[in-house]
Amino acid sequence: MSTSGDPDPSPPEAPPASSAAMRSGVPQRPAADMMASGEMQAWLNRLQVEDRTIGVRNRYLALALGGGLLTLLVVFWIVYRATIGAYAVIDGIEISQHPANQSRLEIKFRVLSPGMVYCRRTSGPIEADLIDTFAEPCDVDRPWSWVYRPGEDIDVKFWYRRGLFRRLHEQTFTTADRADIVILMDTTGSMSPSIDELKKKCATFSEQLRKQALKHRFALIGFGDTQETSWIDRRDFTSDVDAFVRAVDEVRRFDGGDAPESALDALEAALQLPFDRGAIRQFYLVTDATYHEPSRSGATAEDVATRLHEEKVLLWVFSKARFKPDYMRLLGEAGRFREIGHFGRVLSEGRVLGD
Repeated sequence: MSTSGDPDPSPPEAPPASSAAMRSGVPQRPAADMMASGEMQAWLNRLQVEDRTIGVRNRYLALALGGGLLTLLVVFWIVYRATIGAYAVIDGIEISQHPANQSRLEIKFRVLSPGMVYCRRTSGPIEADLIDTFAEPCDVDRPWSWVYRPGEDIDVKFWYRRGLFRRLHEQTFTTADRADIVILMDTTGSMSPSIDELKKKCATFSEQLRKQALKHRFALIGFGDTQETSWIDRRDFTSDVDAFVRAVDEVRRFDGGDAPESALDALEAALQLPFDRGAIRQFYLVTDATYHEPSRSGATAEDVATRLHEEKVLLWVFSKARFKPDYMRLLGEAGRFREIGHFGRVLSEGRVLGD
């Protein structure tokens, strides 16, 4: 009972205990919020800073790798353009050997994309390189004459590009190791200097051919004008140089009659000589006059030129410059014209195997 007469205050109510706590009889602590702790927040902040640092580092590394790869690609492209990419893209390659001039190769191809074409030819120890550069697509048709080793193959290697890759075209051509050489000498009165030149230079000519490893025979045809009764002196092949020099010394001299002489008839006579089938054939026509046309057989210059081509004969003409247009009709694409004053020099140099 309260002495004041007021009712006694009620004691505060305790929170209800959980059933598990009531069963165990163990008092429970309130649950703690670990994520709200200072240590946890500091650790999370450190993780975030490290994550941002790693992200920046990875971006720089990616940029560095990308830049390195781009640089590598640029360097590769520069090297490629300077090497394989510098070659022209070509198609339709055709390489053939001239039938009368074994040193002359006829090269044909079609350039599809600009660039260079590299060609190498070898014959025994003799080697030559040819580099052409083309600025635009075109068709190419060109000869390439060079000295060779008689009896040795001429090997040709031809580098170009097809797509992204360099390609190699190879061909081989055979050569003869012997030659039949015919001197067709105008022996009319004005030709004495050339006849003397032949006598003096013949032995030197033969020696130069031996140095080039070329076995050889000489034949001689002296001629004048078919309008005269006597006009030709024919000496068959011999490999004896001394005998040939004697033949030159003994060759008959003819009366020239009118200005033109009978070079066409002399060439027809030369084509009747007994040639070695496996030898190259070269004619040296020496005259200071033009020719009668047609020949006594009715052959024109074009007819004789066709015969020379069919018989695989390479013709050299030594005459006066004003007669060059006349003799060009005989020469074809591989023959050669020289002024008559060059005859002795050509003999001294042994000019047979190349231009």
